[in-house]
Amino acid sequence: MYGTLARIGLLVPSTNTVVEMEFHCMAPPGVSVHSTRLYQPETDDPDKKIATVLEMHKRLDDATRELVSFGPSVIAYGCTAGSFLKGAEEDQAMCDRMTAQAGVPFLTTSSAVVQALACLRVKSIAMATPYIDRVNEHEKAYLAQFGLNVVAMKGLGIVGNLPKGRLEPTVAADLARAVDCSAAEAIFISCTNLRTIEVIESLERELGKPIVTSNQATFWAALRRSQYQQALGGYGQLLTRF
Repeated sequence: MYGTLARIGLLVPSTNTVVEMEFHCMAPPGVSVHSTRLYQPETDDPDKKIATVLEMHKRLDDATRELVSFGPSVIAYGCTAGSFLKGAEEDQAMCDRMTAQAGVPFLTTSSAVVQALACLRVKSIAMATPYIDRVNEHEKAYLAQFGLNVVAMKGLGIVGNLPKGRLEPTVAADLARAVDCSAAEAIFISCTNLRTIEVIESLERELGKPIVTSNQATFWAALRRSQYQQALGGYGQLLTRF
């Protein structure tokens, strides 16, 4: 049987082409990943962007019910913006409600990132994203609710979701270098539809600090909630901390 050590259920925005692939790449023997999709309308209109992200929540209950049917160890909502746009209190309420509904732990990317930074004992971060400025400001405010100080921030200003998934990992690496500064204890590369896992370890060696990414943190948190405790190499410091 696949997933003898952990079976991760993954909720994926319908226009996201990266998160599933990165989860499958990181999954060690004995860990399986099974996904279903949440419809997200694609848009190039900055005034409609936030609404299209929140549109996914209409299908959250049904999609979670679909995942529960195969018997997961944990369910992860693999969308960063979808979990920070309404703030920390709403994000926690969603996790609590869906955990009760699913009968297994339910986590979001934003909550996973906060847990990852706490595990690394980091308080001041530089944040690199593909987002537009208004979305970046929402994320900065979310992190501040946990005492995390964003000392530098840079986004690519991309509105649509599909273009983000077509970017090469070198784009994320260049963005991380651009946002790095001496005041940052770590660099957070946000967005589950941005390829990062190929560059995490090289960036850590080059910049001399932890690199946390949306998919890496979500996968790490899902493993922890599944009681998986074996350090994984190749994807940065975080995945050696269990």
